[in-house]
Amino acid sequence: MNQSRFKLVLLAMWTGASSVFADLELVRVWPGYRDAASFTSASEYFQGPAAKAELTVRRTSPEHRAGYYWLVRTKTDTTVAGAKIRLEVTRQGDTEPQLHEFDLDLNRGNHAVPIGLTGLDWPDPAEVPIAWRLTVLSDDGSSLASQSSFLWQDPNR
Repeated sequence: MNQSRFKLVLLAMWTGASSVFADLELVRVWPGYRDAASFTSASEYFQGPAAKAELTVRRTSPEHRAGYYWLVRTKTDTTVAGAKIRLEVTRQGDTEPQLHEFDLDLNRGNHAVPIGLTGLDWPDPAEVPIAWRLTVLSDDGSSLASQSSFLWQDPNR
């Protein structure tokens, strides 16, 4: 390969990588049930429900706070606009996973984002998922990062 062609390939890879492949890391994902009171901030407690929360929360039923959540800690060196979080969950009694998608713009830096199945999507506080997979997708649908439960990785699930 001649030098000019090599430079052209490097340039194409470098310019494509900055927009297509965001450097995104799922630092940790904590699943667990949360009741509605756990979301009451100090300002909301003193000022009432109109107080604006600083935490970005995505829920299947925005009017319901109680539900099963995945607290997703992200780290990215660039802003990821137009991202989607795809959550696949296999619940007790189900043979196929339920699919939920949430729109999210991820700003540069470290962030914690609660992703919740609330309302009729998770009515029982005692229930836990059998298996789950959480994937962050770019605006073009490509996978940027993914994490899953141990049983999701089991081919016999």
